[in-house]
Amino acid sequence: MKVLFSSCVFSEPILAKLRKAGIDIVPGKEDGYTEDELTEILHDYDCYVCREKDKCTRKVIENNKHLKLITFFGTGYQQYVDVAAAKENNIPVSYAPGANAKAVAEYAVALILDAAKKITYSNNQVKNGIWNKPKTTDLEGKTLGIVGMGQIGSAIAKILCDGFGMGLIYNSIDSVPEIDTKYNTSMTSLDEVFKTADIISVNATLTEENQEMIKKEQLDLVKPGAILVNTARQQLVKKSDLYEAITNGKINFVAMDGFYDEPAEKDDEFLKLPDNKFIITPHNAYNSDNAIQRLELMLIESLADVLCGREIRHLVP
Repeated sequence: MKVLFSSCVFSEPILAKLRKAGIDIVPGKEDGYTEDELTEILHDYDCYVCREKDKCTRKVIENNKHLKLITFFGTGYQQYVDVAAAKENNIPVSYAPGANAKAVAEYAVALILDAAKKITYSNNQVKNGIWNKPKTTDLEGKTLGIVGMGQIGSAIAKILCDGFGMGLIYNSIDSVPEIDTKYNTSMTSLDEVFKTADIISVNATLTEENQEMIKKEQLDLVKPGAILVNTARQQLVKKSDLYEAITNGKINFVAMDGFYDEPAEKDDEFLKLPDNKFIITPHNAYNSDNAIQRLELMLIESLADVLCGREIRHLVP
């Protein structure tokens, strides 16, 4: 069974073992394929492993109806695989739900601490010969607001509420009874989260329906000194409204992992914002040693199921 894996993460010894087992994974281009290139090259493969640099569009799928599986190497497949087109053509789509939840949660907490304690800003000041001591923010007794109480949001709540003594308020698709009971809280409106929280962590899954769900109306509600951290997709927050909220001082600090268009253009106005107002990392929250191992395992499980004719694990909803 021949598999194309864009930006393949497997080492040659692992690839050799997989080939021996009947799964011939061929590393694809590191910088990804155009739609036309991908449409053509997939004619020679049985399965396709998609990553962020490629998009498995309707055109790609409808010209490769022979595919036995399309799998996304990660969790946020919605932007990269046209699942509706795949289902119409009876091609199963899998992903790796929860594989990177702990890694992303830890990363979000790191960004929150960086923002509250002004670590990046202080480091850059000292390296520029400025021995400045900015006033920082303690987390204890503050209110954490989570947008999207899934596996990542729940893990963030556990770290910050249990470990730092923060209170909790959240907005999500559904209430989470165990969270409500443990932290004496309940699901509330998005507006209430922005009005009440000192630190807001965005962790919702991006869909067509919730793009730009956070905009001026919500950003205008924040408390003085509020911190916003987004380790989900940036498209959940309206870009122009967020920039305005930062530059007019409405929101104190924003940290994001990833950007609206990746990679970020070096002349983008966001990248010119000062370090005491804005920090950004290159969509790297998922990229930890343990998370990658779990991603690899779940990918191999799905491919092995196809090879053996079993029910495929980790299919998208």
